[in-house]
Amino acid sequence: MRILVVGPNPAWQKVMVFGEFRPGQVNRASQSLSMASGKGINAAKVLRRLGHEVTVLQIVGGINGRRILDACSRMGLASLHLEVPEETRLCVTLADGRGETSELIEPFRLSSPAVERLLDLLPRERDAFDGIAMLGTVPPGAGPGLYDAILERLRPRVSVIDAWQDVSAGAFAKATAVKMNRSEYGELEKRLGAPALEGIPFLLTSGGGEACVLRSGRTEALIRPPRLGQVANAIGAGDTVTAGLAHFLLAGEPTVEAFRRALAMGSASCLKFPPAEYAEGDYQRLLSETEVLP
Repeated sequence: MRILVVGPNPAWQKVMVFGEFRPGQVNRASQSLSMASGKGINAAKVLRRLGHEVTVLQIVGGINGRRILDACSRMGLASLHLEVPEETRLCVTLADGRGETSELIEPFRLSSPAVERLLDLLPRERDAFDGIAMLGTVPPGAGPGLYDAILERLRPRVSVIDAWQDVSAGAFAKATAVKMNRSEYGELEKRLGAPALEGIPFLLTSGGGEACVLRSGRTEALIRPPRLGQVANAIGAGDTVTAGLAHFLLAGEPTVEAFRRALAMGSASCLKFPPAEYAEGDYQRLLSETEVLP
């Protein structure tokens, strides 16, 4: 399948692993990894692993932007990108032996609008992509309406939104499914009001707690994720869920079953470094333990 991943705000990520991280003291890492990252790229590499033809729409700049483009090429991801003079942000992740992570993220703000220039990169054919996954924030200064305009221009079979700050009720209404966590949904409801969200299928995660399918304020299904032992890394787990959701919806799975499978995939990614990667055996085992509650 041809999938467009809209991840306009990527990052170059450096992950340092510590046996125990102690604030205010000298900490020596036992392992250090560097990689292209951000919500869009995390989801894109999962979708590529699942066999899809993946294109990433993104904004890049400077040395970190060039690193990201080189990494996309190595991973087999096509890139529709807007190059800007600003340096793409750096994200430093500190992970300790208890599975806890802290992220330090640089600001990234554009000096001129970018939405129209991004839209110009898209193909003109409305059915150019079978699926679209839209993740994360649009960089400050880029201008409004990117997600709305993409869903107005393109008509994929499946579209999944994993964002809430830069998206209108109209864009949500065009999506096959909207995935976010419970606290984000609460903020979205405050911003747009409950009536604006009527009829939209929201798939809400809650860390390791019960997830739910919510429509018009009514819970249609509850899903209990599997219990995990030692968590190696939770960064990118939500992006893995979004990628899995798009994959299984394109495969024809009903919404609840697609969400169940995607949650198991995201859970499996918590057991492995680097972010948004998982072992197939872990996924299959955890899938059998991911339950739709009666």
